[in-house]
Amino acid sequence: PLERTIHRTWPVPTPHDLWCLGRCIGLSQCKWELSFTFRHLKGEHLVMLCDGIESVKDCQGQIKEFNLSLNNLDVQGLKRIFNLPQRCLSTVEFINLRGNHLDVAIPDREDRFCNLPSLQTFLFHDNEIPFRAHKSLIQALKNEAVKIRHVSFSNLSEEECALLLSIPSLETVEL
Repeated sequence: PLERTIHRTWPVPTPHDLWCLGRCIGLSQCKWELSFTFRHLKGEHLVMLCDGIESVKDCQGQIKEFNLSLNNLDVQGLKRIFNLPQRCLSTVEFINLRGNHLDVAIPDREDRFCNLPSLQTFLFHDNEIPFRAHKSLIQALKNEAVKIRHVSFSNLSEEECALLLSIPSLETVEL
């Protein structure tokens, strides 16, 4: 399928802009790379993006990349992203959630990555996750359905580091 890349630089997108983009994704038959680094996005933006995608009954669009670093995302918006239709998520190769002021490790359940069998890169450092609170997220990445190759984390305990390094497919770790 064709690939589309969206890099939003100016002005700051409104939640309605993200709903319209989601609708375009749902109606298209393309793979999309979404890059909204330092765009002042909040959880409501992600909810609207997902609402737009899900407004299309038989969603055809696929997402290849979520680059959402340096925003003010919240848990609710991220949970919606991880619960998008399988067709959208099955092609995601890259997720960047660095520096989003997150204080909860999302996904918070092991099954959240099952819909992401193509995921190769997951960047999650510089969030506000408490020490020793990454275990469920790392366990989710260890799922056999995921063949993760590159990760980044910060503030890991020794136990979490050991668990992370036990992932067989992992090639690059940034701490």
